[in-house]
Amino acid sequence: ASAVSIRGVVAIEELVGLYIIGDGVSTGGTGSIDVNVALGYLIVNADVITEGSGAVTLAAADHVVINADVVSGGSDVTITSGTVVPAGTIDLGGTVSAMEDVNMNGPVVVTADSEVSSLAGNVTFAETINDDGGPTSDLTVDSLGGMVIFNGDIGTAQALDELNVSAGRGIMLNADVGTIAAAGANTVTFLDDVTIANGPTVVHAGTTATFDDDVSGAEDLTVIAGSTVNLNSVGDGDAPTDLDVTAPNINLRGDITVAGDASFNGTTKVVRDVDLEAD
Repeated sequence: ASAVSIRGVVAIEELVGLYIIGDGVSTGGTGSIDVNVALGYLIVNADVITEGSGAVTLAAADHVVINADVVSGGSDVTITSGTVVPAGTIDLGGTVSAMEDVNMNGPVVVTADSEVSSLAGNVTFAETINDDGGPTSDLTVDSLGGMVIFNGDIGTAQALDELNVSAGRGIMLNADVGTIAAAGANTVTFLDDVTIANGPTVVHAGTTATFDDDVSGAEDLTVIAGSTVNLNSVGDGDAPTDLDVTAPNINLRGDITVAGDASFNGTTKVVRDVDLEAD
């Protein structure tokens, strides 16, 4: 499909029915892109890009389907589903990227390998994230200069293949990754500091769960993996109230501080010098 380049503001509002972006849309300068489907679906089948300082805002009463790249070169990207129909989801099968904040306002269903990233702002998922139930997909989330914030459970209805998360200012986990009984993803990797909040937290990986930096927060933390759990350090900030780790292989790479009980259920290897403190 050909690309449509507009130097200015693209505003498409109060659409009724099914609206498909089939040709690429881009703006330069301060131009923004704002598409709001008041009753129906919004399907993005070609790239939507602001090359200057403009924001991208996509919203629909029901589902928003992303099958291409959605990019703001100088501002925010906000995608909102279910403004009228509560069951409306963001069906994610592409790349969402912004210079500043990325806001995913609605349950996310990952339909293909996808990436959501910000260069200088926060990436926030307001609700749940799940796979679509077909061949499992990978989700990569990255914020170079901000935080990644999860406010909904991940993979508790349908597991992802891989979940990879990095954030220069830390990862806020206000939800579970999987459940005690079922994995949220085959592999789960947190490359930067993780803070758990909003109650007891479960991270369950089908094979490997890796915390490459510290994990803190005054909540109970349960980590389960089918093969290996890698912990760099625990409780460098607020110590978890309890820590329960279960896997055939557990690798400890840094100090562990827990306010209450610490349980390691599996063959536990101390990879580097480790101080273990638990009441």
